[in-house]
Amino acid sequence: MPKLPKGAIPSGRTITRYATALGKKAKHEYFATRDRYKRKGLEDREAIERAYVELKIKERYDDLKEREAFGKATDAGVPVTPEEMREVMPSYQPLSVTKAEQVGDAEMSLLEQVSWAKKWSARVANGENAPTSFPSDGALFWFQAALRNGSDFQKVVLKVESPAGGEENAYLQEGQYQMKELEGQLKEAVRESGEKLVTLEGEFVEMLKEVVSA
Repeated sequence: MPKLPKGAIPSGRTITRYATALGKKAKHEYFATRDRYKRKGLEDREAIERAYVELKIKERYDDLKEREAFGKATDAGVPVTPEEMREVMPSYQPLSVTKAEQVGDAEMSLLEQVSWAKKWSARVANGENAPTSFPSDGALFWFQAALRNGSDFQKVVLKVESPAGGEENAYLQEGQYQMKELEGQLKEAVRESGEKLVTLEGEFVEMLKEVVSA
């Protein structure tokens, strides 16, 4: 899972409050997903973050609060339904959550995970139903990322599909830089040594002339 910016994920207590507000089913789904990641070997905080992002807890919570606000504005006293929300705001789109009924444990490289997510996100964009079976946790994560933020996901695709990966390319560039630096230092040392030899040679010649004359 890519490193998230500091402050991007709230505390576990806050996440539990969000999930509880979404209802009993959402709360159970959150705890089940979190515990599944714990059983796979993640630390508590890592498992919480994966479940939080994968289930779009914050997005769903914000959507609920928005519908609640519209409900209060219309004196309904309860959150409006997605259909009612669309009537008030035609541009509104109900938030969908990927149903991961089966997540395998296939050994996949980062390139394979991203390629799988790229293929399936394109299919979904063309009208196909989202998959419910995923070959690995990584494939599920990148599929969610592709749906959540397509532009950022495309940057990841370009990076991992480039002939030289980011880290490898940076390593090579650093190596080339160091070689150039070393070469420059050697040339400078040779130049300084040469100048000293010329000076010493001139002084030796003068001394030799004085000895011969004497």
